[in-house]
Amino acid sequence: MSLFSASVIIWMRVKRAPDEETADGPCHFWERVVLIRADDPDSALQKATEFGTGEAATNSVDLTDEQGNPSELVFMGVRKLREVQSDTLVSEVRTDVAEISASEMEVANSDDLIKLARGDAVMVQYVD
Repeated sequence: MSLFSASVIIWMRVKRAPDEETADGPCHFWERVVLIRADDPDSALQKATEFGTGEAATNSVDLTDEQGNPSELVFMGVRKLREVQSDTLVSEVRTDVAEISASEMEVANSDDLIKLARGDAVMVQYVD
């Protein structure tokens, strides 16, 4: 068993009617870093994906943005996955997935958000 850290990207998207035009402005998102116990990188990636998908679905209930618009959280992907080098920590961690950090940020548009979720370099603005 090994430990991995995963940077999970979750976007807050305003819900729009299908015929409503949308401007592609700033995208507000969270990067949540989770610690994962797994046998290998593929298993860690699967657990990180399940975490992101579950968190987005669970926390989208009755969600609104700062202007009161109905919104939803969308799991965008795992930006980065790294193995943690610590034999001591591996034996002490008792759960498969634990959040260790979260940052609230914005990027200029949806193209930048997709690039970021793939692990590409983009300019971000920290909100918190």
